[in-house]
Amino acid sequence: TIVSSISFTVSRMRKVTGHIKDLPKEFLRSECIIADNEDDKLCFFRFLAICLSDIIVVNNVEIPKLSYTLKYRIQDRTKAAKRILLKEHNIEYTTKIPKRGLNILKEFKGITMEQMEELAKKYHLNINIYEFHKTNSSSYYDLSEQWFFDKTYPTHSALLFSKDQIIHIMYIKNAEKLTQIHICPKCHSYTHHGDSQINRFKTHVKHCDGVFKKNFIPNKEPIPFCPHILNNPV
Repeated sequence: TIVSSISFTVSRMRKVTGHIKDLPKEFLRSECIIADNEDDKLCFFRFLAICLSDIIVVNNVEIPKLSYTLKYRIQDRTKAAKRILLKEHNIEYTTKIPKRGLNILKEFKGITMEQMEELAKKYHLNINIYEFHKTNSSSYYDLSEQWFFDKTYPTHSALLFSKDQIIHIMYIKNAEKLTQIHICPKCHSYTHHGDSQINRFKTHVKHCDGVFKKNFIPNKEPIPFCPHILNNPV
């Protein structure tokens, strides 16, 4: 038998949400981050639960109810997260989770970034995603991605931290204070890092046309480099 051609499929490993042991202490100590590092793979649904919770006023500032950590605990956010997940499976309940729902929660394996983006769009949420970088001499936060769908949708901020193939998503209560990154409130795309030369940012905001301009963001999960395959399509 002579094999005349062989076809290969090159795909990237997809990261999914889950528990990450030993999160950086910067996250756990920050008053701006709700870490909620529970081992149930529901971190993004807890994030959604915060975003979708009722708005309350605390110290003259409007915030999502479940982000008020002085009153609401991880148990409250987890309870709401389970309701959202099970609603995606057409399961709704008042107090007791039905057996089918318990099985879904038990077998839940987390979701991918693509699925998270789809859910954000479904629930009419714009999300700014930040990542944390640390070297021997410094540490900083950077805006890595923006899921912007409509200027009428509320915008929330998420901190993404990954290890191996696991992603942990955390809610950021005050992104500007945490990251020192200013984002134009009109177009939601122009950014300025730090307070140095902040007048440039203020000038932009003053003259901004309010149109979101999506910037190219390099893919941080490149497919394997296999020139002997990629350069010889069959």
